Amino acid sequence: MGLRVKIDSRKFKADMRKFPAAARNAVVRELGQGMAGIQIDARQHHRFKTQTGALERSVLSEVDPIKLQGTVWLEDGVARYGKYIHRGFKSWQADPFLYDAFRRKKKQIIKNIETIIIRVARGIF
Repeated sequence: MGLRVKIDSRKFKADMRKFPAAARNAVVRELGQGMAGIQIDARQHHRFKTQTGALERSVLSEVDPIKLQGTVWLEDGVARYGKYIHRGFKSWQADPFLYDAFRRKKKQIIKNIETIIIRVARGIF
């Protein structure tokens, strides 16, 4: 189970090939920082009363620099119950804390990537 954030514009990906290496690296780095921000936010803001910290440790993130795709997910091997907290289960009300964290961080991630693109357009990179 995971939340996937993907820069899904073929034109943008094609244009990225024309970016200086430093700018491409900056976009990938920003995507990674954005995923880490979602990960931290999700670890801090959930309704579950933690006793062992396993739920927080189960929230992981990664970035694929080739696909320009970041993923934040709950690792079942760390806390098997995490998906039930996130999705809900019978009498257990869902707490979609990964999605909530994404909604809180989305504008900032987009703004930061747009700033990099503007810098490239102005020839700053």
